[in-house]
Amino acid sequence: MILHWSLFTLFLLETLSGCLLPQYGQEDCDTLRGASARMCQEYRQRKADAKYREEAAEILKAYRLCLQKYEVEPAKAKENCGVYTQALHEIEIKSIDTK
Repeated sequence: MILHWSLFTLFLLETLSGCLLPQYGQEDCDTLRGASARMCQEYRQRKADAKYREEAAEILKAYRLCLQKYEVEPAKAKENCGVYTQALHEIEIKSIDTK
């Protein structure tokens, strides 16, 4: 019974948060004024930063797997895994440009 109420409470909170919290992803920040506009812009920036971090983490994971695959052949590792270091560098530049 307690578990049932806990699940219901979580469901209710999740449902209400969508109604009560601003949905900045669906609005144009330029249409807002004052603190709301600033909060919207900060939200969008945090969301973009999170996207870059997730993308970088995926590339880093693939890079590590590539290095493991070619650990006994350093020349092949350099040749085949270099694309990952270039991709990480490009992501770093993009994340700096958006700030």
